[in-house]
Amino acid sequence: MAPRTKVVLDSNLQHDNARAHTNRQTRDAFRQLELWTDRTKATQKRLSQCSLGPHPALIHHCDNDEEFIADVRRWCRGQSCEFFTNGVRQLVKRWKL
Repeated sequence: MAPRTKVVLDSNLQHDNARAHTNRQTRDAFRQLELWTDRTKATQKRLSQCSLGPHPALIHHCDNDEEFIADVRRWCRGQSCEFFTNGVRQLVKRWKL
Protein backbone atom coordinates (compact mmCIF):
# COMPACT_ATOMS: atom_id res chain seq x y z
CA MET A 1 0.00 0.00 0.00
CA ALA A 2 1.69 3.20 -1.16
CA PRO A 3 1.42 6.29 1.04
CA ARG A 4 -0.52 9.19 -0.37
CA THR A 5 1.56 12.08 -1.64
CA LYS A 6 -1.07 14.68 -2.55
CA VAL A 7 -1.66 17.33 0.09
CA VAL A 8 -5.33 17.70 0.95
CA LEU A 9 -6.13 21.36 1.54
CA ASP A 10 -8.72 20.69 4.23
CA SER A 11 -6.32 18.50 6.19
CA ASN A 12 -6.02 18.44 9.94
CA LEU A 13 -2.59 18.46 11.53
CA GLN A 14 -1.97 16.11 14.40
CA HIS A 15 0.96 16.23 16.75
CA ASP A 16 1.15 15.26 20.38
CA ASN A 17 4.10 16.88 22.13
CA ALA A 18 3.16 15.19 25.40
CA ARG A 19 3.53 11.73 23.89
CA ALA A 20 6.47 12.03 21.53
CA HIS A 21 7.22 8.30 21.89
CA THR A 22 4.03 7.52 19.91
CA ASN A 23 4.94 9.52 16.78
CA ARG A 24 6.25 6.52 14.85
CA GLN A 25 3.30 4.32 15.84
CA THR A 26 0.84 7.05 14.87
CA ARG A 27 2.55 7.62 11.52
CA ASP A 28 2.55 3.89 10.75
CA ALA A 29 -1.13 3.54 11.70
CA PHE A 30 -2.05 6.49 9.44
CA ARG A 31 -0.13 4.95 6.56
CA GLN A 32 -1.82 1.60 7.10
CA LEU A 33 -5.25 3.27 7.03
CA GLU A 34 -4.18 5.37 4.01
CA LEU A 35 -4.74 8.56 6.01
CA TRP A 36 -1.12 9.69 5.94
CA THR A 37 0.29 12.20 3.49
CA ASP A 38 4.05 12.01 3.33
CA ARG A 39 5.93 15.28 3.47
CA THR A 40 6.72 16.98 0.20
CA LYS A 41 8.85 20.10 -0.25
CA ALA A 42 5.69 22.22 -0.13
CA THR A 43 4.52 20.71 3.14
CA GLN A 44 7.99 20.76 4.68
CA LYS A 45 7.94 24.54 4.49
CA ARG A 46 4.57 24.67 6.23
CA LEU A 47 5.49 22.10 8.86
CA SER A 48 9.11 23.24 9.48
CA GLN A 49 11.05 20.81 11.68
CA CYS A 50 8.06 19.56 13.66
CA SER A 51 6.91 15.96 13.26
CA LEU A 52 3.45 16.94 12.08
CA GLY A 53 1.69 15.00 9.40
CA PRO A 54 -1.30 16.16 7.37
CA HIS A 55 -4.11 13.68 6.98
CA PRO A 56 -7.72 13.91 5.81
CA ALA A 57 -10.28 14.44 8.55
CA LEU A 58 -10.98 11.13 10.26
CA ILE A 59 -14.70 11.83 10.16
CA HIS A 60 -14.64 10.99 6.44
CA HIS A 61 -12.89 7.64 6.98
CA CYS A 62 -15.97 5.88 8.39
CA ASP A 63 -19.55 6.12 7.20
CA ASN A 64 -21.06 6.33 10.69
CA ASP A 65 -20.26 6.26 14.41
CA GLU A 66 -20.89 2.53 14.73
CA GLU A 67 -18.35 1.76 12.02
CA PHE A 68 -15.79 4.01 13.72
CA ILE A 69 -16.38 2.37 17.12
CA ALA A 70 -16.07 -1.08 15.54
CA ASP A 71 -12.76 -0.09 13.88
CA VAL A 72 -11.35 1.24 17.16
CA ARG A 73 -12.41 -1.88 19.07
CA ARG A 74 -10.94 -4.13 16.36
CA TRP A 75 -7.65 -2.22 16.54
CA CYS A 76 -7.53 -2.36 20.36
CA ARG A 77 -8.26 -6.09 20.38
CA GLY A 78 -5.50 -6.63 17.83
CA GLN A 79 -2.84 -5.11 20.09
CA SER A 80 -0.77 -7.30 22.35
CA CYS A 81 -0.85 -7.02 26.14
CA GLU A 82 2.75 -5.81 25.92
CA PHE A 83 1.66 -2.83 23.82
CA PHE A 84 -0.61 -1.55 26.60
CA THR A 85 1.78 -2.58 29.40
CA ASN A 86 4.64 -0.66 27.80
CA GLY A 87 2.44 2.40 27.37
CA VAL A 88 1.47 2.39 31.05
CA ARG A 89 5.10 1.86 32.08
CA GLN A 90 6.13 4.92 30.08
CA LEU A 91 3.47 6.98 31.83
CA VAL A 92 4.68 5.80 35.25
CA LYS A 93 8.27 6.77 34.38
CA ARG A 94 7.17 10.23 33.28
CA TRP A 95 5.10 10.83 36.42
CA LYS A 96 7.97 9.77 38.69
CA LEU A 97 10.15 12.55 37.28
